[in-house]
Amino acid sequence: MFTDLETTGSSLQRVIWKAWPWVNWFLPAVLLAAYILSGSAGWEGVLLLYVWPGVIPALSLLSSIPRFVLRRAGWRVAPRVIVGLLIAQWAAALLFTATARGTTDGADLPSMLGNVFGIPEAAEVALNIGFLVIVVLAWIATVVVAVGSVAKSRRGTPSNHSK
Repeated sequence: MFTDLETTGSSLQRVIWKAWPWVNWFLPAVLLAAYILSGSAGWEGVLLLYVWPGVIPALSLLSSIPRFVLRRAGWRVAPRVIVGLLIAQWAAALLFTATARGTTDGADLPSMLGNVFGIPEAAEVALNIGFLVIVVLAWIATVVVAVGSVAKSRRGTPSNHSK
């Protein structure tokens, strides 16, 4: 007998649903470690070393809010729109970290991408801000879509979930 998770939604929706909690916890930890160990971190890297025990759980729990909302409403696969938003959010988080410049007393340190590709400082800063905006907007959109999907399923509109 198949469970609802195995029979509803595409395979990508099921994979994203299963990976979502893991990515929520490991992505911030891996990106933080990569940034600190890359040589691109300056004073903010020292600060992150002290605050990481609070930062990683905070980011992870914030990223989990849409899944908590959907799961409580009986969803067992990620809605299609949320799949796209999560992929965009995760990719932008990776690129945000890769374009983060370090600050020291003497001079700014180039980002990881700046070290590899020689990207000018102004472009690094613009890309970094742009990727941060994408991360935040994708998270907000994911929360809005999750709440909207739950409201739609409660009204009886056919959807991709099971109870």
